[in-house]
Amino acid sequence: MKKLINSIKVVRINICVKLHMNGFTTLAYFVDKETCTYLDYLKRVARIVKEHCINESDD
Repeated sequence: MKKLINSIKVVRINICVKLHMNGFTTLAYFVDKETCTYLDYLKRVARIVKEHCINESDD
């Protein structure tokens, strides 16, 4: 039973990631809010790092 629950969780995460990557963020939140919140966090961090690297290369 535990293996089935873990498999369902993995499927939900995969669906959420695919929806999120294709721009269906709101729909992805209905599938798995925790994963989508984490993905949003990663996107924000990546944006900040990218901006920082661009600013550093301008100096």
